[in-house]
Amino acid sequence: MDDEKTAHLGGLTFEIMGDSVDPLLIAFQVDMNWAKVSADTWFHPGDFSAFVDDLISLNESLAGEAMLAPMPQFGDEIVLRLSGNGSGKIRVSFAVKYDSGKFDGFFGTDQSYLPSFLISCKIIRNWVIEQPDYLDYL
Repeated sequence: MDDEKTAHLGGLTFEIMGDSVDPLLIAFQVDMNWAKVSADTWFHPGDFSAFVDDLISLNESLAGEAMLAPMPQFGDEIVLRLSGNGSGKIRVSFAVKYDSGKFDGFFGTDQSYLPSFLISCKIIRNWVIEQPDYLDYL
């Protein structure tokens, strides 16, 4: 794994695959003890940037939601959602819809894990912005 393109939060890991953001391929691994899921799909770089902005707000207020959803025209649908209750508890939801079925799961964590996840996501966003094909999406 390339640390510059990887983020971890509890049982969730995601990594940017390849060297292109044309569009952005993200591979997810979720380990919820009772289930392990691996999936990947394509995302618009602007959607990832908006996800990071929402994470910043969530980290500051501990309330609200940050959601990352794929470009609708590409394969499997993967939705990652972090929701804060305002008192420090964070719910991490992960849903995957395949052609042959679906998986929905969540786990809880607290706000103390958000800053390191947010830093990793900011590093990924900086990497995305520095790529030559990023300007094609502005």
